[in-house]
Amino acid sequence: MHSLYLSKRKDKIILASKPFAAGGEGQLFKIRTPKNYQDRVAKIYHPHKLTEEKIAKIRLLLKDPLAHYRPEEQPSFVWPEDIIENERGEAIGFIMRMVSGKKLELFCLPTLPKKMREEWGRFALSAKMGREFRLRIAFNLANALYRLQQSEKYVLVDFKPENVLLQTDGQISIVDVDSLQILENGKLRFKAAVTTPEYAAAEYYRRPRSNYFSPSWDNFALAVIIYKLLLGIHPFAASAKGKWENLASLHQKIEAGLFVHHPKADQLFSSVPPPHQNYHSFSAEFRNLFQLAFVEGHKSPELRPNAEKWCWMILQEMQDGKLRTAFEKKMSAQTFAAYRLPALESILPNLNQYASGELSLSPTLRMAIDWKTPIHFKQFLEADPAKKYSAVSEVWLLNILIGLFITFSLRMLLIFVSSSFASWLEEMGQNRLAFLIFLFFVAWSIISLFIGLLFGGAYPRQKLQNSIHDLIQSLEHREKQMLREQEVLQENIKKSMQKHRLSWQKKFGVALLDWEAKEEALAATYQELLTAEKEFETAAKKEVVHLIQAVHPALQNVRTLWRAEEILDKIEQQAVLAQKNNPEEKGRIKKQFAAYRAALKKVNLKLQEKMKAYKLSQEERYQEFRDRMQLEYEKEEQKMKALYRETYANIWKEEERFHRKSLALWSPAALEEIDSDIVKAKKLKDKLTRW
Repeated sequence: MHSLYLSKRKDKIILASKPFAAGGEGQLFKIRTPKNYQDRVAKIYHPHKLTEEKIAKIRLLLKDPLAHYRPEEQPSFVWPEDIIENERGEAIGFIMRMVSGKKLELFCLPTLPKKMREEWGRFALSAKMGREFRLRIAFNLANALYRLQQSEKYVLVDFKPENVLLQTDGQISIVDVDSLQILENGKLRFKAAVTTPEYAAAEYYRRPRSNYFSPSWDNFALAVIIYKLLLGIHPFAASAKGKWENLASLHQKIEAGLFVHHPKADQLFSSVPPPHQNYHSFSAEFRNLFQLAFVEGHKSPELRPNAEKWCWMILQEMQDGKLRTAFEKKMSAQTFAAYRLPALESILPNLNQYASGELSLSPTLRMAIDWKTPIHFKQFLEADPAKKYSAVSEVWLLNILIGLFITFSLRMLLIFVSSSFASWLEEMGQNRLAFLIFLFFVAWSIISLFIGLLFGGAYPRQKLQNSIHDLIQSLEHREKQMLREQEVLQENIKKSMQKHRLSWQKKFGVALLDWEAKEEALAATYQELLTAEKEFETAAKKEVVHLIQAVHPALQNVRTLWRAEEILDKIEQQAVLAQKNNPEEKGRIKKQFAAYRAALKKVNLKLQEKMKAYKLSQEERYQEFRDRMQLEYEKEEQKMKALYRETYANIWKEEERFHRKSLALWSPAALEEIDSDIVKAKKLKDKLTRW
């Protein structure tokens, strides 16, 4: 594949010749060079799938990454990192982190494939700790979706196990995020590319269809995936009866709301596959979430439990105190995350993109380096040496036949003449003399036979052979000379480019020091903003804790809204059970706890309003910082570009000199002369053959 370039970082990359994976939208390639990108992969879109809207969508995702991960961490979402451009500057794809693992779909089956059982056996449903491990996977999946939903910008839409990779430690990575839906200020900015029927909610099949998907769409898909992960079968996979008997596909059953554990299951299904029976081994609270997702949420999608509720319920099902405490801290931190300033490294532009020193070659210089001997010239010279003088073998037999014919004719003539002369001498009485003359003519005829065999046609043939030999030697000499000149030219080009590269890097080093000093001053200003932000966050948390503890006596040691809601739920359930035979008291208890929840909701709203107000107050200072940073950056960037222009001006001067030299090597006149000699040699061979 041709060399490609990264839009933001300006690095040149070379991809593997063949993709290692492909899909409906594009192909995935490993990155061969440079080495620091070999832990990334490139997604190159199919030409018919590449649109301006898709590239604009990738650019928006680049501006708003979900999170920054350390190199050793597996990201929960494999987010685009930079756009890939071809030599014409056209966007054709993007790079992203390379993640390893198995597709989660393989773990949504009743049994693991045989080839996976040795390495992944502990995740099998039949394994001793199989359920525990799968609950952890479900938690990691729900937690990843919770973080996505916190942004209030993204809906995955095509959320399915095939797009989730599982590592051996139970961590997950969601891929194919470039196909998600993006909202801006609550309005659709970029629609999702595709959806999969098995994980599509019932509202998808209602008319008219819409390009907009609410977050409840992902909540439905999450519930389906968790069910398949824990039971090894789709929650709508069963044989229906009655008016639904002819419904064969899963998406038809989803549209009809035929959840296997529907309260009216006896009236809906004729047979239910055995894996569904394990559903009853989970707690009633856990099973209730599936009921909300597939039964109550069938007509009212907003009732489906979101990712946050699944996280809390999975933790309760696992009964893991340490993980629960860690998650509470994480949830508390994520509450403020949406209102925090972005990380400094995502604000300060990266001038290192100019530091690579990778000064690209123009087509002229590239042609000079890649030049090869003209193919017809090379084919003629690389012919089998035995065939270079093929005319010799072609006419050798003919020459022998001609020589024998001429010698035989002369011999017959001489025999006839000598016989006649000898007969005349005998008549004259000169017998002895006649015998001697006869012997002479016989000897001469034998000698002439050998002369004809050895030298018949030899002289003209040798002359033609010598002419062909001289021409081929001349051509071979010319090829060697051209190759030597080419090697010298290539070496000079490389030395020149290296000289300019070193000169550029030296000048850049000085300019970069100036920018780094300015960066430090900008970072100090930004640190003041962060310090003020942290002080506000600490004060806000204290106020929230105080307001929570004032709602109910049982919340005195609670520090988070989520924990408070959970405690109130448990207290309410116990109180209702205690008064199960007293409907009036039970109703009073429910009203009382509804008031508690309303109070907690007010606390949450107050916190949100306060954080929004604080952020607005910070915007002026933040904008002032951004303006100053942008001004400083533009000054330094202009300096870098000036250095670039100066470097290339020198390169262009040398390029013109190299261009003239390279043209001399394969000028039309030189190639015509070579062609003329080749044609002349072929004509001589043809002439020798005809002769």
